[in-house]
Amino acid sequence: MNEATTPPAPATTQPLRIPWTILAAAAVLILAFAGLLLYQAWSANANQDAVISAIEEQYGLRVTMIGVTAGGGALDFRFQVVDPSKASNYLHGPTEDLPTLIVEDSGARIEAPVHQHTMTYQYGIVYYMLYGNPHGVVQPGTKVTAVFGDLRLKHIVAR
Repeated sequence: MNEATTPPAPATTQPLRIPWTILAAAAVLILAFAGLLLYQAWSANANQDAVISAIEEQYGLRVTMIGVTAGGGALDFRFQVVDPSKASNYLHGPTEDLPTLIVEDSGARIEAPVHQHTMTYQYGIVYYMLYGNPHGVVQPGTKVTAVFGDLRLKHIVAR
């Protein structure tokens, strides 16, 4: 009368099996996304290389550095002359035609300093211009774009 009953055995769970077609599709999507990211990075670099070449060809100079100096109150804009004649024509022209610096995270524009000098530029020499740094908008590590007419040399990291 008093029979012992055994509790039911717990249900066993089967491991989740994902069909191989879903795994293959996921792998293809991941590879495609990675390829897209690599292409975008390559394309951006290729575009910047074209801008660098165009600046050298049109203006005869190559940007080498933007540095924060004078206790943060000025920017040291350095460039190397690759064509003395073109660089001289450009740099002795109107101030408003000289490179404008744009702070990438804020959009702040820093105009070229007024200059009243003449100098003989020589091939391969690195020269500089000092720009103001209003309100210290550029700090070491800030990304800056140098604008030469219609050309924009982007992502110059200030030192």
